[in-house]
Amino acid sequence: MLSLAVAAAVLTVTITVPVSAAALQDIQGHWAGSAIEQWQQYGVINGHDGKFRPNNALTRAEFAVMLDNIMKYEETATNTFSDLETAKWYAPSILKLNAAGILKGTGGKALPTQHITRQEAAVMLTNTFQLEHNNVRTNAFTDQIEIAEWAKASVSSLVSSGALSGFPDGTFRPRAELTRAEAVTIINKLIQELISKPGDYSQHITGNLVVNTPDVLLKNMKIDGDLYVAQGVGSGEITLDDVEISGSVYVYGGGEHSVILNNVGVREALVVNKYDGKIRVLIAGSTSVAAVKLESGARLVTKDLTSSGIENVEISADVSANQKIVFDGNFNIVVNHSSQADITVNGTIKELVAKTSTNLNGNPEVEKLTVEQGATATINNRPIQSSNSNVPAVNNSEPVISTPPGNTSGVPVTSAPGNTNGSTPTNPPPSSQPDTPPANGGSVPAPPALTVDNVFAAIKQGYLGTNTDRGNVFSNLNLMTSLADYEGLIITWQTSNPLVVSETGTINRINWNDQFVTLKAVLSGSLTGEITFDLTVRALSTSSVEMTDFIDPYFSPDYPQAYVKNGDIWIRYMLNEPAELYMVVNAYSSHFESSVDSVLRGHTGKDGDVVFVSDWPYFKVEASETNKVHEFNTGVPLLDMKSRIDFVVRDASKNYTSSSVTSIAINKEVTGAYDTSTPYFEKAVINKALDSIYLYYSSEALDLTSVPSVSDYSLNVGEINKVTIHSDGEDWFSHSNYVILSVSGIPEEEKDNLSLSYTGTALQDTGDVKNRAPVFTAAPVYSIEEQITSVTVSSDRKTVRAEVNYGWFPGLTSTGVDDPTISVSVDGLDIIDSSYYYFYGIDGVSFTITYETPLPAGSIGIKLNTSDMVNWAMDPYPAELTFVNEARQIAEPGIPSATLDNGDIILTFAEGYEFNTYDGLAAGLTIKVGDAEYHLRGSVVQKAASNLNTLRIDLNDKYTLHVKDAVLRGIQEGQAVQIKYTKLYGNNKFQLADSAGALLPDFDYVNVTAN
Repeated sequence: MLSLAVAAAVLTVTITVPVSAAALQDIQGHWAGSAIEQWQQYGVINGHDGKFRPNNALTRAEFAVMLDNIMKYEETATNTFSDLETAKWYAPSILKLNAAGILKGTGGKALPTQHITRQEAAVMLTNTFQLEHNNVRTNAFTDQIEIAEWAKASVSSLVSSGALSGFPDGTFRPRAELTRAEAVTIINKLIQELISKPGDYSQHITGNLVVNTPDVLLKNMKIDGDLYVAQGVGSGEITLDDVEISGSVYVYGGGEHSVILNNVGVREALVVNKYDGKIRVLIAGSTSVAAVKLESGARLVTKDLTSSGIENVEISADVSANQKIVFDGNFNIVVNHSSQADITVNGTIKELVAKTSTNLNGNPEVEKLTVEQGATATINNRPIQSSNSNVPAVNNSEPVISTPPGNTSGVPVTSAPGNTNGSTPTNPPPSSQPDTPPANGGSVPAPPALTVDNVFAAIKQGYLGTNTDRGNVFSNLNLMTSLADYEGLIITWQTSNPLVVSETGTINRINWNDQFVTLKAVLSGSLTGEITFDLTVRALSTSSVEMTDFIDPYFSPDYPQAYVKNGDIWIRYMLNEPAELYMVVNAYSSHFESSVDSVLRGHTGKDGDVVFVSDWPYFKVEASETNKVHEFNTGVPLLDMKSRIDFVVRDASKNYTSSSVTSIAINKEVTGAYDTSTPYFEKAVINKALDSIYLYYSSEALDLTSVPSVSDYSLNVGEINKVTIHSDGEDWFSHSNYVILSVSGIPEEEKDNLSLSYTGTALQDTGDVKNRAPVFTAAPVYSIEEQITSVTVSSDRKTVRAEVNYGWFPGLTSTGVDDPTISVSVDGLDIIDSSYYYFYGIDGVSFTITYETPLPAGSIGIKLNTSDMVNWAMDPYPAELTFVNEARQIAEPGIPSATLDNGDIILTFAEGYEFNTYDGLAAGLTIKVGDAEYHLRGSVVQKAASNLNTLRIDLNDKYTLHVKDAVLRGIQEGQAVQIKYTKLYGNNKFQLADSAGALLPDFDYVNVTAN
């Protein structure tokens, strides 16, 4: 559920003629001033009364207008928002973004005057610019659990792109309000250039390019990113001539007269999604496009090609029935997912793959046809006659067998001449046959009798080759065409997808997608019959899939299953009895095993461990849904590590709960050839001598030979004299990978106002693909001042939390990160017998010190021995850090009140009590409706954005909706609805806690009142 801060509407972003840059009085000297001026000149943002007010919070309406000014959307949705007045200045933009699927609102409301949060902005930007979810970066933030599930992928995308980052204290603050300056800065990092005027353009774009006007020629250009042909192009023309694009091309605008690509190289995909489906895309000359994805109607034309042109065209299942798709020319592979698409072909398709029933109109020539099982393929509503049709076999439950009369010979036969597919070898020559009887005096054993069971058993024994089972195919199959023991037997093979599994057993794995293929062995000659095998060909990005020995008996045979689709983990399950199915999906800490109880509670860990997970699915399978395959996307991406899915079954009617956990582990293939993740720029810091700047990177190891030139960097103050790279070869740890800039000419008074840009292409990782580090503009360079910034004391005075600004560098600190020395005193008297734990990073360290008994009343003092420590700018720490300010004391929580708000439950504790900075596990929270109890699970507890003493329990979470329904029904029927909390895991720190780290005390049932 969206969490928005309520604020008054301020008319500060308009679509009128902009005020000149010089007239904006409040951006001169502002850290975002140059970006604000640039985007004002583009006409995307404007001021009001001569001011921009960069530090003001931005409303959802203002942000919508900014995005509309960039993309110039044309399609307008019908106003269904209850709080949107169509006469308002921002209404057209909101309705256009709604039509484009960018702004969807919540609860039927657009909430235009509410301030937009950082995570809401991330979702809108990701949807606008179709950012890929290649790797997840949210776990780098200390408050990552506070990022809503619906926003995590989007935040990850923006963080991975370098457009969005966290705060110096290591937090992301997803519910913090986005300022106007921050919004402009994010857009400035996402979009390198905006073309909003007709004309010819020929510059090198070191990032993403948006074109929002017609009559544009891009010639002799190189685009180091994605190209967006926005809806603002309208029905006009845009031409690309001799252009190299390292990313994808997204075509949202253009007319029936053409978007023209002549001698263009598109490294990734060409995505066409024109809202009315009326667009023509012409591919000519040496243009090469790896894949075209049609998400709307379009006319796709190939003409005078001197290259392979388009390798693959995919028609999305979402294409509207009233939009036409026309192919003019010659095409290699066309894959259709849309059963309602109106397709006309005038030309040749080398291979048509019909994933669903497909009809081609016009005058097509189809050289090869592959039809998904259960689908049909027709031309002008008549069956296609192709020269090479591969139609999948029907999987019969019983084989059809016929043995020729009188055939009882059982004589072995040889393989067919020229057979090289790994089938059983022919009989050895006579010279190698035994020339003496067996030692026991017996005869040579006779071959098995010619029966269907024996033949099928022999096929099953050998057809998988080196693969362990048909659910995990990683290497070529051994599709024998004969068996040595059975003379006259011929085996032919049919495959539902010859592009994945050929009829000779060759496997074609692709990246980020498992593929399902039905394979049929057909017997002829001395025996007839057929048998089918359902195979799962694993993605290149997967190295192995493992399953525990225990599989709950409620699962039907061959289930559960896990597979990868478009980089996400999908689950298939089938139960043979009605029951509740609990799961946890873990892509981060999969080395932790789960117990039955932890899965039921929506986390992982056993023997006292409590570990957050990526997702916590729950399904109730009714009797009518048994013995049926259920399939869903967890939304959890496969990372560069093992992912784990754990299952527990509960059947209350039989008092049954799984005795153990059923687990599937997917191991990622960590291979450079499949790695598309770029080095992630974390932060830049400058040393106290002001002669060295350190740029830290994580996610990927830096290539020591990819040293950028001095001219690739620019400082707003001073000069850069030399560039060097340090790398220990480790991927994820930022202290292992950094760039050092030797600098000069930086005055002391300017050290806190430094900014740095990188526009080069040299810096890259060590993978086979050599992924380039992203460019960045005006990134802050931080000077480090080590200090203990705050001390917080828990309400029971048994816990103290100290925050240290800027952490120590673990690569050069001999003792600091392993054995820091911290002491606490009260009124000058040292307090001993404590224990502590801490989290550290480049931005700081957080210490939590705990005591068995409460600290006495008095002033809290903190001392940290830092004599052996080195900071991230390679300067030594002071010998000691001391906290001299007043510690903050948290109030007692008291007994909370509970109210129902938009389907969520709000728990409000005593004034002065405050919760931790991240969300928490729901384990221990129980909701009671009448006599029925519901134990909450997963990470559905969120600290309220504005009231630190308030928790919001997200009953709108997709796996908690059954609890919400019970609560609403109970209130409607006048039943008592109550909630209580009981700690389940002793003193484990990952349970609900205050901002000092002290665990929330238990409380008994309190009534939930409707708001």
